[in-house]
Amino acid sequence: LESMKMLFNNMLHEVHIWRLIFDKNEEIIGWKLVDANNLSLNSWGVKLEDVVGKTAEELFPNSKPTELFLPIVKKIYKEQKPYTWERYFPETNQLLQMKSIPVGDCFISTGTDVSEKKQMENYVIQAQKMETIGTLTSGIAHDINNILTIVYGNISKAQRTNSPEELKLYLDRLSCATTEIKGLTHSILKLVRDYPKAEDDIPVQSCVEEMSSFLKSILPNGIVINTHIEENLPPLHGERININQIIMNLFTNALTAMKDKKEGKLDVSLCSTKLNNKEIKTPESIILNGDYMVFKVSDNGTGIKSEDINKIFQLGFSTKLNEEGTGLGLPITLKHIKKLGGAIEVETEVGRGTDFTVYFPLLL
Repeated sequence: LESMKMLFNNMLHEVHIWRLIFDKNEEIIGWKLVDANNLSLNSWGVKLEDVVGKTAEELFPNSKPTELFLPIVKKIYKEQKPYTWERYFPETNQLLQMKSIPVGDCFISTGTDVSEKKQMENYVIQAQKMETIGTLTSGIAHDINNILTIVYGNISKAQRTNSPEELKLYLDRLSCATTEIKGLTHSILKLVRDYPKAEDDIPVQSCVEEMSSFLKSILPNGIVINTHIEENLPPLHGERININQIIMNLFTNALTAMKDKKEGKLDVSLCSTKLNNKEIKTPESIILNGDYMVFKVSDNGTGIKSEDINKIFQLGFSTKLNEEGTGLGLPITLKHIKKLGGAIEVETEVGRGTDFTVYFPLLL
């Protein structure tokens, strides 16, 4: 027992044991501390003898722990299986990756501080956003240059005219041009901004439509985009920033693959479907059953070599030449897809193009 206690106290992550509190109807109404290891006590800034037997409400009176975590505790007790979750705790200024394990009328919670890890992940994601903007730069610059040509031309004409009617015409054109620039810059900012990291019901249909509309305004000559979007699709539950990055990463991947094509074609579709033992072979074998939202991006670009198919989702791997890519786009895309409980499939042929198909599970 002494050696077990020593191991418990010196573990490299926080561990605390809680006993459930029930009302007369056997409903869980709270939990009180049975034991906690040294790392937990240090984070809380307390001594064990001062907190044993106290409820979560007594330990953290300002954070309303019962109100926040009662659904999780009830789920653990009802299902009698471990539950993994993540939350920021302002009391200790920690982002903890938690695992709670039911043991009779108690549960054991372990916590690992992932604040630094998350910060590094955010740096990587921001770098990948900048790569996306870099891929789109030529199209953006071309579009802005066209609008500025209209602005300069109408300013010049407005300066030379003495006609109030002509002056109004030129000012109206300037107003339209500045509105276009404002819309373009707003779209660019949406690519790089951080949405609140709260999960919500996200209308994927509007996300795809917005991104498609933005791309259409900056596509180089010779590349066309066709969209096929099913109406009245249910929303996905997740973080908007993750869904937007999946869409944009696959779009920019396709554009890069077609950059040397005289007649590039980008087909985008979004629909719902029911799958029955559908096997997804890349990047890992998965069998899908049930209702799914299917997002597909197809291009007629260079395609991917067969020996590279199993590498494209590896962090740092890029098929782009001369350090054009960071190798972050597809690994980050895969990570976001997995977070939403989905899967991605790749079909490609060198010289003919690539299809990326993403499957998001629908909870109807």
